[in-house]
Amino acid sequence: MAASVATVNKPILATYGLANCIAILAYDINQRFAFLSHSDAMSFLYRSDDNLGHPSQSAHIAWLDYELGKRSAMFDLEMGLITGSDPDKKSLEIIKKDIEELRKKLYIISLNLKEINVGDDGSIGIDSRTGKLFSYDPLLNPNKNQKGPTDYLIKSL
Repeated sequence: MAASVATVNKPILATYGLANCIAILAYDINQRFAFLSHSDAMSFLYRSDDNLGHPSQSAHIAWLDYELGKRSAMFDLEMGLITGSDPDKKSLEIIKKDIEELRKKLYIISLNLKEINVGDDGSIGIDSRTGKLFSYDPLLNPNKNQKGPTDYLIKSL
């Protein structure tokens, strides 16, 4: 499991190789807050609650909830649920359920969720200064060698 929050010194968050993985992106232009997580389906989740081993909660949504809660601000979130070529359907259901629970939090003014499938091209990044989601060459540092925005825009400013 990998997750990170943008900082002033490193405003671009990026991940690569989504394939059958799922990435979660959260962004608020007014707060200059960006969060990006990426993991294979099973490590996204925890608390195996049935006899088939299906997990019941997204660890990444829990971590996003923690990150939002420790900031004294109200958030107007744009979120992206980004999948590669073959995402786990059960994991997507659980993550969507947890996002609905996140909507009920007092520190969320609004939450707009978009589902984006990047197929086999699973190298994505977000610039927390602009909210633009872009693809990039994973062999290059996206904080220094950004190729520019693609069609995958979370919020166009």
